[in-house]
Amino acid sequence: MKIHNTQEPMHKIREIYHKAPLRSMEELSPIKKLADQHRLVAIDQWLSGVEEYLKQNFDTALQLFDLAIQMDPEIEFPWNAKGNILAADEEYDLALKAYEKAVQLYPGYAFAWNGMGNVYHYMGQHTRAVECFDKAIEIHPSFSYTWNGKGNALRSLGQFTEALLCFEKSIQLDPADSYPRNGKANVMRILSETEKALNMYKDTVKINPEDVYTWTGMGHVLRLLGRHKEALDAYEKAILLNPNDQYPWNGKGKTLASMGLCEESLVAFKKSLDLKHDDPYTWKSMAESLSNLGRSERALEACDQAIKLNSADPGILYEKGKILRHLGREKEALDEYEKALLLNLKAIEASKKS
Repeated sequence: MKIHNTQEPMHKIREIYHKAPLRSMEELSPIKKLADQHRLVAIDQWLSGVEEYLKQNFDTALQLFDLAIQMDPEIEFPWNAKGNILAADEEYDLALKAYEKAVQLYPGYAFAWNGMGNVYHYMGQHTRAVECFDKAIEIHPSFSYTWNGKGNALRSLGQFTEALLCFEKSIQLDPADSYPRNGKANVMRILSETEKALNMYKDTVKINPEDVYTWTGMGHVLRLLGRHKEALDAYEKAILLNPNDQYPWNGKGKTLASMGLCEESLVAFKKSLDLKHDDPYTWKSMAESLSNLGRSERALEACDQAIKLNSADPGILYEKGKILRHLGREKEALDEYEKALLLNLKAIEASKKS
């Protein structure tokens, strides 16, 4: 059943909604009033989905968004909302189709362009992501999330100066948002500005002490600075906030390994792999700890698992070479070292061309 909506109320609804995403029940009321006044049943259905989404009842929300689309497939809002849920579920191809439909129906839909940019970033298509973020910024330059998303994509492209400018713009627009603060600190860490990064994380936890990523990032920096006890404390705070996030477990494992506590590190790496079994870098870290404990055969198995997941990382191949050498398999070790060297040379050539 398609519900035909008059142009004037839809214009008013767009004026309200396109200023900022709906983040609280109170923000729904002006749109709800217009939907009820003009009997916009599909809009009402979409708002019911938003209400469930805000309660984190995502399966119910998705069903309601689909019902709204069935009622009127030419309203852009439920398509974008559907894209958000599909993206969170890592259904990236389906999410892109939903976002594309949303911007096809309403090209000035900044939030949908932003969602599309995020999906392309998650898929590793960072240049396309930047294009989508730029479109969103052109439409809605004061939307802080888009500047943060563009910063993430530029960081992945190795354009660190430009990424920092985007994170700073996002922070300026929303000083309380921890995401661009963490993004800026992460780039500082990559640029070896570790003390600056640490200060950024410290400032951020004052604003939002419940953010897992801030505590995890702080742990990474403290570990790089050799402040292992403080790093462990930061990782433990992150784990306490969300024990189902793999990254603080991984960081905890690396810190314990750096302290020579390889047996304890294996427990943390195992927990990290229980949460995300296909992370090649955790497998590599586990291989290093096993090798340091003299369990070379098991270390080789872990390293092979890492290579199976990512055969293009020279660091993983180099680690395998070390393990093979410890096992006395010199010829095989040399083969792995040569592969790692070749990958490094290719990376250097590619960076020169870019």
